[in-house]
Amino acid sequence: MGWGKKFTTPARIAISQCGSVASILTLTVSCTAFIVVLQRLEEIEQRLKRIEHKIDLSFYPDFRANLKSAQNAFTRKNSACRRGFAIQAVSGFNNAHRDLQRLHSSGI
Repeated sequence: MGWGKKFTTPARIAISQCGSVASILTLTVSCTAFIVVLQRLEEIEQRLKRIEHKIDLSFYPDFRANLKSAQNAFTRKNSACRRGFAIQAVSGFNNAHRDLQRLHSSGI
């Protein structure tokens, strides 16, 4: 006797419907999980944008000041002033580089 002969037609329909219901439930769970993952990724993306904005706000003024010091180093006639501005600019860029490395190593 084969598998098909063991069950009557209503039993086959019930088994088929159970399989269909299970497939629909599996698809529903998968879609729901996908939506939850997408929402979580969106939250993470928003946090990263806020962090990036804060980093930009904190580094931009220092970067501009360092550029101004570098510009002053090239435009001053007095060598002592040029040297002072150059040291100030290099020091500022080194500090910014160190801060960025620290942020990078901390995973931000």
